[in-house]
Amino acid sequence: MSQQQVPDIRKLALGASVGLVLILCYLSVVIIEGGNRGVLVRLGSINETVLGEGIHMVTPFVSQVHEMSIRIQKADIRGTAGTKDLQQVAVDVVVNYYIDPTAIVRIYREVGDEAAIIARILSPASQEMVKAACAEKTAEELLILRTDLREDILGTLTERLKIRGIIVTDVSIANLDFSDEFDKAIEQKQIAQQQAQQARFLSERAKNEADAEVARARGQAEAQRLLIQTLTPAVLQKMAIEKWDGKMPQVVSDAKALPFLQSLNR
Repeated sequence: MSQQQVPDIRKLALGASVGLVLILCYLSVVIIEGGNRGVLVRLGSINETVLGEGIHMVTPFVSQVHEMSIRIQKADIRGTAGTKDLQQVAVDVVVNYYIDPTAIVRIYREVGDEAAIIARILSPASQEMVKAACAEKTAEELLILRTDLREDILGTLTERLKIRGIIVTDVSIANLDFSDEFDKAIEQKQIAQQQAQQARFLSERAKNEADAEVARARGQAEAQRLLIQTLTPAVLQKMAIEKWDGKMPQVVSDAKALPFLQSLNR
């Protein structure tokens, strides 16, 4: 081997060593993003120390870090239940929640990652609370008292999951889906109610019109009575004079038949 080849090999070895060190350094650095926490697993054993936001050094090939979010997240869950009056209903609920940062290690050890939390804890518990809340109300009450249904589910679900390290911040009812038969029955009932309201309106209007007609008739009768009381001979004579066109009638059988003529002759 020539003297020139020896320095080249040394350079290659040095370069490889530097590269290996850089790789090890890269693998040793873990960055936990904001809003996340890290669970450190070393040789299959879960460390009790939670890694916070920022840069952390770990042993490469020996340690693994599993990030979990502590931000508020949303889970869409569909549950089916029976109502108090034995109607079947599918309820779509939206659950807003976050993981208690102090319980992350315990949750990861007992349940797993975020997908497992939804599948094994959040979804089953929500479905159970939906069934319990719906069983206390009739189908029509679910439609009318939707806010009460939400409050029932929120209250029980919050208490149920708090002890598991999952904090529920809100629950909303996205949809209530009943059977086709029930939907048709509700539609028919609404139509009947609308027809009854229309009938009451027409009846009330007819009554008002009849009352108005009676009032008009009474008014006309009263006016006629007052007119008759005020039509004295003098008034009648004055009215005749006011309407006379100045022409004398062609035939007059009796001057007494035209009292206004007598007044003219005076």
